[in-house]
Amino acid sequence: MGVASASVANLLPAWQDLVVARFGPVDWQMVAPPAQDGRRLRSADFAARYTRMREVYMLDPAAVW
Repeated sequence: MGVASASVANLLPAWQDLVVARFGPVDWQMVAPPAQDGRRLRSADFAARYTRMREVYMLDPAAVW
């Protein structure tokens, strides 16, 4: 079982309702879709940033977050 209670596609309407409740009407047709390569294409400084982010984890890899 995963962390989410349903698939992203099934959770989208509820998420959109929460966004509208917080920020007001949204023209969803004007929202840019996510970049499909966003998880594979890394910026030049990604390795250094990723190493920095992992420093806390590496202090105690057995910790439960």
